[in-house]
Amino acid sequence: MPSWSRLRAAVVAAVRRRPELVAYVPLATVTALSGALDRRRVHAVTKSVLVPTLQAGACARGSRDPLLYAASSAGWLGDILLLPRRGKPSVEAQRHQLRSGAVAFGVQQIGYMAMMARNGVRPKAGRMAAVVPWLACLSVLDMRGGEASAPDPIITTYGVLLGGMTTMAWSAPSRAMQCGGVLFLASDSMILIREVLLEGRVPRVLAEVFVLGTYAAAQAMLIGELVTRRR
Repeated sequence: MPSWSRLRAAVVAAVRRRPELVAYVPLATVTALSGALDRRRVHAVTKSVLVPTLQAGACARGSRDPLLYAASSAGWLGDILLLPRRGKPSVEAQRHQLRSGAVAFGVQQIGYMAMMARNGVRPKAGRMAAVVPWLACLSVLDMRGGEASAPDPIITTYGVLLGGMTTMAWSAPSRAMQCGGVLFLASDSMILIREVLLEGRVPRVLAEVFVLGTYAAAQAMLIGELVTRRR
């Protein structure tokens, strides 16, 4: 069978299994592009409906798990809190916004980890050994990019929760859940790398596409697998 036929068959199978992807993939694409190109109104609309679209798909597939909807709703709140603000906010305002988003997404990571643990997933030492040094590097980078001489406690706490979720997802038997956890870490890592290291419009635009694209893919994979494993 030609490769394009295999791809087509895989896409058809995915859509039959998760019809919400017909809406989600275009929404995610527009979200990434509008965010990178600073089209704020379009970006606000499309990003705010990403998680609800996945929740609707989970409901249509029979999921009634309150923890799934609570955790993913916390992620949705994080999306709203991190939407770009009008004008040019101060550094302090940007930091406050980042902290607020970190709190919301921290709640999401706790919920995701609880669901994975409930489904029998346990963190593997080898995965943890790979994630922890990376988080330590990000912490050093965060201190380099800010004025503080010590890591921000809220951001650091979120980093620990993100690392825990990534480690557990990466330790799961499902390839999709593994990819989802790693992509979530990659997305959040690029946010810090972009703010501290990247200069110039083109690198920052490409970084924003990466941040939003990997985030959207991670949410779709994680929520999809958490629904599947619970059923």
